[in-house]
Amino acid sequence: MEQRFQNYSLETSNREVVRDLQFKRLQNVMDAAWTTNRFYREQWAAAGIHSS
Repeated sequence: MEQRFQNYSLETSNREVVRDLQFKRLQNVMDAAWTTNRFYREQWAAAGIHSS
C-alpha cells in the first residue's frame, strides 16, 4: 500500500502549528548564517537586523 503521509502529525496540523515550526526553522537557519557567514551578517546589520 502506498504511504500517503511522510509525517502524519505535521501534515495534518493546523496552520498555526505549521507556521510556528516554519518560524523556528527559519530562526535556526538565520542563526547559523549569522555566526558562519560574514556577508549575510554585514548585510543584515546594515539593514538594522541583529542577532538575538
